Amino acid sequence: MAPRTPPLVVVGLVGGIASGKSTVARLFVEQGAALLDADAMAHACLAEPAVRAAIAARFGESVVDPVGHVDRKALGAIVFDDPKARTDLESIIHPRVATRLREELARLAAEGRPRVVVLDVPLLFESGLDALCDTVVYVDAPIAVRRERAMRDRGWGPDELDRREKNQRSTEHKKARAGLMIRNLGSIEPLRARTRELLQKILTEHA
Repeated sequence: MAPRTPPLVVVGLVGGIASGKSTVARLFVEQGAALLDADAMAHACLAEPAVRAAIAARFGESVVDPVGHVDRKALGAIVFDDPKARTDLESIIHPRVATRLREELARLAAEGRPRVVVLDVPLLFESGLDALCDTVVYVDAPIAVRRERAMRDRGWGPDELDRREKNQRSTEHKKARAGLMIRNLGSIEPLRARTRELLQKILTEHA
């Protein structure tokens, strides 16, 4: 009898803005996991003619530049403080991203490697893509630390993080729905060790 192929384990990452989700994802990859980046997939979707046409029809030709590319900055300015516009944009983009994620997961499962795939999805719960995950990890960091990171690394003002988080589920909601948690206080080596321990825990639980 051929040995059983271990099942693919899909891990979703959530957390507040500037909590360090991308860093944790990178450390998972260091340990042999694969990474599927929904943000990169969403950006790729903007190049599809059908998507450009749908966005121009909903938001106007001003969001498409002279060479036919979607002007992400102009589009973002429209949808940022307009929940209805943001929902309309998500209805165009999210189904396509979900399809790409499912296709990639199916491909990786068929290949039988790696054991763990990390989904880096900015709005995991809001988009319903947590349904693809076997477990969800909450990346925890104090608000003061996150605000400092956002100001230092993104050039945001002191109130920008709070303004942006109003458009997302609360950190308390994300933490309550996640099955596991990892704390990121900024030092890379302790975080690397915690990520390694967490990966082993996940593999043990899904052996």
